[in-house]
Amino acid sequence: MAKLRLWFEVIVWCLRASPVRTVGVLVLLVADIAAVGVLGLCLREITDAVSGGDRRTVLVAAVGGALAFLVISAGTGARFGLMGNLGERVGLRVDEEVLRTATGLPSIEHVESPAYLDRLSLVLGRGSSLVYAALAPLASVSSIIGIGVSTALLSQVHPVFAPVVIFAAIPLLLSRRGERLIREASLASAQDARLERQLFDLLTQPEPGKEVRVSGRGGDLMQRRRNSWHAVHKVRTAGEMRAAGLAVAGWAVFMLAYVAGLGFVVWLVARGERTPGDLVLAVTLAAQLRGQVERTLAMAREALAGVAVIEPFLWLREHARRLRDDSGGRALDLDRLRSGIELESVWFRYPEAKHDALVDVSIHLPAGSTVAVVGEYGSGKSTLVKLLLGLHQPDRGSITVDGIDLRDVDLQSWRASTSAVFQDFGRYQLRLRESIGIGDLPAVSDHERVEHVARAAGADAASWSLPDGMDTQLGTLFSGTELSEGQWQKVALARGTMRRGPLLVVMDEPTAALDAPSEHAMFERYTAIARKSRELAGTVTVIVSHRLSTIDMADLILMMSNGRILEAGDHQTLMAAGGPYAEMFRLHQVAHSTTAAEPEH
Repeated sequence: MAKLRLWFEVIVWCLRASPVRTVGVLVLLVADIAAVGVLGLCLREITDAVSGGDRRTVLVAAVGGALAFLVISAGTGARFGLMGNLGERVGLRVDEEVLRTATGLPSIEHVESPAYLDRLSLVLGRGSSLVYAALAPLASVSSIIGIGVSTALLSQVHPVFAPVVIFAAIPLLLSRRGERLIREASLASAQDARLERQLFDLLTQPEPGKEVRVSGRGGDLMQRRRNSWHAVHKVRTAGEMRAAGLAVAGWAVFMLAYVAGLGFVVWLVARGERTPGDLVLAVTLAAQLRGQVERTLAMAREALAGVAVIEPFLWLREHARRLRDDSGGRALDLDRLRSGIELESVWFRYPEAKHDALVDVSIHLPAGSTVAVVGEYGSGKSTLVKLLLGLHQPDRGSITVDGIDLRDVDLQSWRASTSAVFQDFGRYQLRLRESIGIGDLPAVSDHERVEHVARAAGADAASWSLPDGMDTQLGTLFSGTELSEGQWQKVALARGTMRRGPLLVVMDEPTAALDAPSEHAMFERYTAIARKSRELAGTVTVIVSHRLSTIDMADLILMMSNGRILEAGDHQTLMAAGGPYAEMFRLHQVAHSTTAAEPEH
């Protein structure tokens, strides 16, 4: 049923994209049916009229035959040209739907799922093939009718030709089986294909290019890419070879029946039981019958790419529907926090992971507080903030905002009340004004506000002496100005503070690449910015950091390990307790003092 609905959708998309081209394809399909029969009849009339000396019949039949041949020869090319144009238009529509879904779903579970990414790689950029898949049934009906017309005319020569249509169906049926084999091979090799593309990007993009060259790993990465390509090629070639074997077998059966039928007509003409015109008709129609089967198979091959897209496309739709159904409903109507955010017995495990990322986490984050989350790598810090932002939903337990369970909330409305800066923040190669302003899209055109936020975050164009001020194009991909790592981070910080009065602000190790003094200075700068939000909306600020020297000013510190909160309290309380936090802090001080004491060389 889903495939049938999609078929209707694609036909509607074609009509909306270009009614003239869509109708043109249908007209050419009908014309092809009529042209095959007309050509055969005209050739028979020519042959018999020549024998009888009827020049007028020869002329009329020749003109009719020429027109029919023109429709057959030119119509196919014109039809595929029109379908190609429709395919480009529909392909854009499909890509937009897939990208809108990928970016519009409330969680990020799908973009962290290999199964989702495999199918996404099979759909993106290939939506045009859906046009061939959608029009294939119409083309098949046209071909079947054409084959029926040819068979009926051949039966007039002799009834022995009637079973030829049965033999014509054999290569069609075997071709369908071959299509399934190729589709299965395409899906089975999708992950290796993604890996091959990822390695290609690593070798050609500027960010990883520095490390690739310094480490000398270019050759190794190229070999890995080559291995991935061969893995894809091996699986897909095996499927294509099996499909080709089936096609050869089907054609062999058809050709045997085709040659036997023609031989029988030659024998009848030699005995005088049929005219030479009958022989010409038989040869022409039999050849046209073979051509119709070939065109049907060609259409099937073109449709194959579309059929290979249909299943992953429908899978993506269904996957998105399930995620939307689980995403809650009502908008969050809060202008400020009064109680805060409560986590109660929260458990979470990533799909396909063997261990829980969060284990029975219960904590209250008071309104207006600054919360620091510390712990070793892999302790669950980033997972915790992802759940706070609604990027994932707990497997068990609940997260409430002023007593409202996030499961019952439209997560888009919740995230509209949050801001975040991540360690892997985006380096948007836009104009500086836009790269900051998109942190709050409704205000992206408010130049005064963008410039105020930029100055507060230390990302103002004047201090950096940029050539075109706030309108300077950033990055080198579009002949812009490249920023330093620290400057990019300040742009990200400014973008993360564009929203006025957010209820939750998350800073997930956005300064991990900076030295300790620079990081401390940036956190002090952010603290001054966050103070206004706290007064305006009771904002909870969550800072994730592995450097303890920057978070001792936090109201609440959460010490995490293996997905659990081991300790919670302010700096003085945790140091007095002498637990894991105090031990980590002392080790950090020792390491810091040792580093500071080392002489310069």
